[in-house]
Amino acid sequence: MKKYIVDDIPVDLHSERKSRHELLQEYVTDSKREGKDEHFFVCDTGDIIEKYQQWVRLLPSVKLFYAMKCNPDKAVLQILADLGASFDCASKNEIETVLGLGVNPDRVIYTHTQKRVTSLIYAERNNVSLMTFDSEMELHKIKSHHPKARLLLRILLHEKFEGRETFGNKFGCPSFQIRDLLQLAKELELNIVGISFHVGSGITDPGAYASALKQSRKAFEMARETGFNPNILDIGGGFPGEHNTSDFFQKITEILKETLDDLFPPEECVDIIAEPGRYMVASAYTIVDNITGKRLFPTKSLERENGNEPEKDTNEAAGNTFMYYLNDSVFGNFLVGKMFNPMNIPHVPKLFKAGEDVVSHESVLWGFTCNSVDCINASVRMPELDIGDWLYFEDMGAYTKSLSSNFNGLETPEIKYHCLETSWLQVYPDTHKGKE
Repeated sequence: MKKYIVDDIPVDLHSERKSRHELLQEYVTDSKREGKDEHFFVCDTGDIIEKYQQWVRLLPSVKLFYAMKCNPDKAVLQILADLGASFDCASKNEIETVLGLGVNPDRVIYTHTQKRVTSLIYAERNNVSLMTFDSEMELHKIKSHHPKARLLLRILLHEKFEGRETFGNKFGCPSFQIRDLLQLAKELELNIVGISFHVGSGITDPGAYASALKQSRKAFEMARETGFNPNILDIGGGFPGEHNTSDFFQKITEILKETLDDLFPPEECVDIIAEPGRYMVASAYTIVDNITGKRLFPTKSLERENGNEPEKDTNEAAGNTFMYYLNDSVFGNFLVGKMFNPMNIPHVPKLFKAGEDVVSHESVLWGFTCNSVDCINASVRMPELDIGDWLYFEDMGAYTKSLSSNFNGLETPEIKYHCLETSWLQVYPDTHKGKE
């Protein structure tokens, strides 16, 4: 297998497409041979390349600004920058990171609507001018520290749609305040160049985008009536990116294209931008964990602890629960499952070991730390596994690396990068970014 370098990080290139399971098994075999039992990420950079190409194909008129808060992995940022993506940054540190990759300031949008003064000053000094706002006080702050900024008014959406995170009233200007806020911007001689919205993360109704676009059209008209010439529409994020969401993503793109053509036709020359995060990276990352501990716990004892007297069971084996202790944690890469999972859908592992045990047993997956709430999955059916066995979890690229901690001595997992060679050469045909 060839190795190339991107941002000083090695990427394994393989000439033939392999299944995810087969590739992961190779990395596990390497870990065993080296005597390692630390958990690790595997990142398919080809998946990210294909996602970007799919975006360009399905939404050619919508410029992609990657929401780097979703996953700030520098290797991924560099690949996206080399693909031509722009970046959604919400802090000085994020802006600094992106500019450090050689990205032009024109390819950065500062999306936090409540910015620190020192961050505004940094943006002004580094020619990052496109940014969002949603309040009167923010306009005065911008007037004092970045008066030449190009401003997008972020609006609060009328309708509420079910999703992982809908932002509530934390961000966005309500409709009844829009006209007054635009008038204040005019009086302060600030430059309003467009409108911004975000439908929320993990929405279940693609019609959310159509509703938001209709509201944005009205805000556009208000801006024109106030004397501005808005020419940018930021449709935010919320796009799905897990393996089983491609059909839903296509439905969203169909609604977007139809509604944009109707409300913001090409002849108006409005630049449409979006801030996908999860869409770009969720399916590219898999976490591989090791079983470091195991015990057999009688289900009857659990029932007694909960105040229930169990019924007599003559089959003692059927009444046991296998408890497995992994070298990962809800304070590590599974924190996202607790924060952005209102339906409390547990992470279900996939196994490397088929084994002789074809019977599934009631099992609990505990996290590494000593905290009693550190439970990755409280109820999952699996064949019996052993200490030292490995298992893996897919769709782990969004808000895992960026939210994980080192609580209780939890290690930061190594990331192993790989890519199908034909995909890699589409981005680096002359391998100017890499070498064997």
